[in-house]
Amino acid sequence: MNTVLLLDATAPTEAPGWLAQALHGIVKPGPRQAALLSGRSDNGAQRVAARLAAILDDNWSLICGHCNSGGRLEHVLVGPRGVLALACTGLNGRMHCDGERWRRDRYDLYNNLVERDAPVAHEPTGSLYPAAARLQQVLAAQTSIRQVSTALVFTHPAATLGNIRHAVLNMVTLLADLKSATLLQAMSGQPDHKTIDGVVEVIRREHARFLRTSPPRRRGGMARLQNR
Repeated sequence: MNTVLLLDATAPTEAPGWLAQALHGIVKPGPRQAALLSGRSDNGAQRVAARLAAILDDNWSLICGHCNSGGRLEHVLVGPRGVLALACTGLNGRMHCDGERWRRDRYDLYNNLVERDAPVAHEPTGSLYPAAARLQQVLAAQTSIRQVSTALVFTHPAATLGNIRHAVLNMVTLLADLKSATLLQAMSGQPDHKTIDGVVEVIRREHARFLRTSPPRRRGGMARLQNR
């Protein structure tokens, strides 16, 4: 899996330690580099990056922290069958979904049920929908990609999936269940390698354009790296 890291202005100009660890400590230049756009990231997003690095080969490119006028995407995956935007959440408990309405059963440390069907205070998908929609507009205008698929990954080890109905997503999964086969199933197109490189460059340019036109505190610098 190939990456290029764009750091925000408050971050060091080299790859953060967690990323080097996630990518097996291998930081080197390479002919096929993707864009990894890094802003603030929690441990869940870091674990997703590490998981993707472990299960995907060099036919895939990962972009983390992509920003556009719709919001911020924690991860954008460009692969053999298209583009997938992933949101990550550290919510725990047994998760239920009906459309865009999320609820959960909460358990204590001893796995005793303490609250059933509790409302989720914050939308677990964050800005996934508007940011993915904006990215889809950009890619449709400049590439062969016509759809950006969406996915939600629950990263907490105590999270489980309950009744998931009518989710406005192509995939809802647990971190441990992330596999290349299910990622491929969730994606819609079939770009060749040349198209993958072109798609990555368009996403990188859109991120850079957004930073140029956003307030100065949101502008960033760039560093490049590639793993396996």
